[in-house]
Amino acid sequence: MCLVTKTERLKVAKEDIKCYKRVAFFLIGDEINFETPHQCTIVPIDVLLGKQEFSALGNLEAKKGENGEYLIFGGVIHTYAYKWDACINQCHNELVVDCIIPKGTKYIEGYDGSGFKTIAAQKIKVDGFKNEEEIKKQAIRIEKMYY
Repeated sequence: MCLVTKTERLKVAKEDIKCYKRVAFFLIGDEINFETPHQCTIVPIDVLLGKQEFSALGNLEAKKGENGEYLIFGGVIHTYAYKWDACINQCHNELVVDCIIPKGTKYIEGYDGSGFKTIAAQKIKVDGFKNEEEIKKQAIRIEKMYY
């Protein structure tokens, strides 16, 4: 996912910011693995359980487009500002997880290629799952809808 914005300057969150992240899942027998949909970065189960924050790898990567807007690629974790937008873009093997961008985190706002409001941050924290079994049940439910 690429974020389009008018500036490449990051802001600092003055309070926790609610956002939504798509996370791909792969069921292999009784095992379930998670990764980010576009960068294919492994997402540890402790991140999904909210036990640890999920931090971006590398530095902010921004490229200025012909129209003067910036395309933000790496160095941040891309999320959606609205749950509905994340659900519309959800693939058959993805969960949409409630997250927060913690107070004090650097972030940038913009839009994805389809015009949905997105927020990219240096770190996020998942806010929603109680245990591993709950995550697995949701993944199996989604998989059954498509297969």
